[in-house]
Amino acid sequence: MPTRDAHGFRTSPLSGWLQDRPTTRLAARSTVAVLLAATVLLPSAGPRQPPVDAAVARPFVAPAHEYGPGHRGIDLDAPAGTVVRSPAAGTVTFAGLVAGRGVVVVEHAAGTLTSLEPVVPAAAPGTRVARGGTVAVVAAAPPHPGCARSCLHWGVRVDGRYVDPWWWLGRTRPVRLLPLVGPR
Repeated sequence: MPTRDAHGFRTSPLSGWLQDRPTTRLAARSTVAVLLAATVLLPSAGPRQPPVDAAVARPFVAPAHEYGPGHRGIDLDAPAGTVVRSPAAGTVTFAGLVAGRGVVVVEHAAGTLTSLEPVVPAAAPGTRVARGGTVAVVAAAPPHPGCARSCLHWGVRVDGRYVDPWWWLGRTRPVRLLPLVGPR
């Protein structure tokens, strides 16, 4: 049965034993270190959200070096006509065509840019947008690798370097358990 310690916190018979275990102390210190690092390293741009509510069709793949192959963003399975929202408060710095595809770029605080394509822009450059404000709609475009139909490519750059948008949201990618293969 739990009891209370001198400070009024609930304890159990195992509480003292767990506190005396070096591995438990190490795990607790590691957790605190990771949380502090995330707080310091994650640029502040206020509350954030994905630009559309959709499943990830193709994940972020970091290149081995600055000019190497990779997938510098994530593709979200969003059909043509889906409203695209600003992931965080910011200013639209570009809304136009790049290589024949509609692109919108929003600049957020702390040197962060988000790019969204292929889209039909709904906000002009210089427009201030709140988190969740409409900036575009997904354009009808031929599917590219990883997408069964048209989808939204979402890229995030922090200080000029592409990062995984899920990391920028302060999340991790969804965990997918794979079956065991072969005998154990």
